[in-house]
Amino acid sequence: MLRAAIETSPQDAGLHHALGFALVRAKRSDEALRELRRASELDPAQARYAYVYAIALDSAGRRKDVDDSLRR
Repeated sequence: MLRAAIETSPQDAGLHHALGFALVRAKRSDEALRELRRASELDPAQARYAYVYAIALDSAGRRKDVDDSLRR
C-alpha cells in the first residue's frame, strides 16, 4: 500500500519515512535505509527524519555515515 502511495506522491517524505519503518520491522535494512534517507532528503526541515535516518545508519554499523547524514 505504501509503495502504491509513493508512486502517486513520490515527493511525500512522510510516505517514504513510513515505508522505511515498515521495512525496518521486516528486517530489510538496506531498503529501509534507502527510504529513510529519501525522507530526510525530501524534507530536510523535518529534524525527525534526519534523526531516524542517523539512528538507522548507526544501527546498521555505518557510524562513519552518521556524521555526513546529520551535516546535510
